[in-house]
Amino acid sequence: MAAVLVSGPGAVLSHATAATLWGIWGPGSGRIDVTVPRSCSSTKVVRKHFACLPEGERDVVDGIPVTSAARAVLDLAGNKGEAAAEAALREMEYLGIYGPASLPALLERYPRHRGAAIVGRCLERLKDDPGGRVRSTLEESFLPFLDRYQIPRPRLNAWLSVGEHRFQVDCYWPEARLIGELDGFQSHRTKRALADDRRRDRRLLAASYRVVRITYGQLLSEPAEVARDLLDLLAQRPLPQSRT
Repeated sequence: MAAVLVSGPGAVLSHATAATLWGIWGPGSGRIDVTVPRSCSSTKVVRKHFACLPEGERDVVDGIPVTSAARAVLDLAGNKGEAAAEAALREMEYLGIYGPASLPALLERYPRHRGAAIVGRCLERLKDDPGGRVRSTLEESFLPFLDRYQIPRPRLNAWLSVGEHRFQVDCYWPEARLIGELDGFQSHRTKRALADDRRRDRRLLAASYRVVRITYGQLLSEPAEVARDLLDLLAQRPLPQSRT
């Protein structure tokens, strides 16, 4: 609110800061993005963008003037790229956040916006996407990796029932009964967490699911090998389903 007030009349939070306020992308860090209706200089704390926003592209969240969620995604795409835009779109859909100006309407209104082509590609790709939320930066980077190697997209953060247990898995390819778990640098550092993961993997395997664990380091250092293994696993016949 302080950044909006110091930026003068008509100012609203925007771009990555707006997406964070809406709860659709990232934890929020660094400079605060504000869009103002007149050209003015940025500061070390507040990065100012110039645009005259119509009423349908403005909103209020927690009492703070902010761009609409759709406009925030468009601006985010221009600044942070395709992976960030897709993650925000998924979260926006999951949370059911809608507004008077939809993203297709904004693309028609601003065809030359630097984020327009990016958002257009994301919307086209998500038409036939299995769905699911993106909950981490590793998941955010995993989707472009899959596209690059032409690997079918899985369901993200899907829930599976195994006997009396219910597990949420990072990635799930139903036809192959294949589960992909993405282990980031900060994941599963305690002995208890490691034991819980192995217990869950064992129960899933007993129920005829296959589990493959992929680390952030593997995606960086050996992406072709990871892609080849995933394609081989997806081509294999699934395990016979357990009767339990």
